[in-house]
Amino acid sequence: MSSTAVEEWHAVEPQGLAGAILGVTIAFTILCLLVVGLRVYLRLSTRNFGREDWLMCVGTTINMVHNGIVIWGCYTGIGTRDSKLNTPIMMEGAKAIVFWQIFYVSGSVFIKASICAQLIRISTQRRYKIILYLLIVVSIITTLIAILAVLIRCKPVSASWNPTLGTCIDQSIIIALTASIATIIRMPYSSAYSNSKNLLYNVGNIILWTVVECGLGIIAGSMPMLRKLVKGLSKDESTGKSGTNDLNLVTIGRIKGKHHPIHDTDIQITVIAGDDAETARDDDSTKRMIRVMKTVNQTTSQGYREM
Repeated sequence: MSSTAVEEWHAVEPQGLAGAILGVTIAFTILCLLVVGLRVYLRLSTRNFGREDWLMCVGTTINMVHNGIVIWGCYTGIGTRDSKLNTPIMMEGAKAIVFWQIFYVSGSVFIKASICAQLIRISTQRRYKIILYLLIVVSIITTLIAILAVLIRCKPVSASWNPTLGTCIDQSIIIALTASIATIIRMPYSSAYSNSKNLLYNVGNIILWTVVECGLGIIAGSMPMLRKLVKGLSKDESTGKSGTNDLNLVTIGRIKGKHHPIHDTDIQITVIAGDDAETARDDDSTKRMIRVMKTVNQTTSQGYREM
């Protein structure tokens, strides 16, 4: 946009793509905090807090910082076209992109490592464990290279958002590194780094899908840990509907026939819900026990009846 006598930074109202990024980021922030909070509570209460839980907690913490940067970026030009921005806003938006890159790759590596650690724990074949360990190593190496590239691309680092302060190398290195850790759905937007026009708007598409990717990774990686909660709710609902645990089914009848004695039979069936004796185990299931009590009262007539 045309320069004015005095240009100052001011918050931009998120609209269009920026508004979508803001809404999705807030939604996933709330969902991730809720899911991980329940996960931590259940794992601590059953004394099963393991390395995959530590990794997910670290990844979620970094992801919350990542989401905070994205929300801040929505008010400083990310997802907004250049025609609605002035130079100070663009510089602040470029600064947000630098921090977003660092915290995205840092958080995602812990999320991926947590999921791999969980699969390693339940895997029974050695070759699968080796593959999962290799995935973790590759993710760590790629993350370190990506962070290093962001930090050394410009000298000093502040030149990344204010080109007048120094010099920067070609942005193509960022494109290559981003493509190496990007999911397929973000690949069409990787070229946004090489186009200086509407940079903040174009990069907004990449940022939107990183928020979705990390959020879904946290939720999906935590769902197996929440099955105990689902089982508990299912058990309570089943108990509430039954009312009592004793079901008295009484069948009384006389069998009349030639040369057959007369019997009176009472049958009582009691269903008892068993306790979760193995609450500390991940693979426990709700136990159900059926006890059948049969009382037979037999009365033999003094004579026999003809049919």
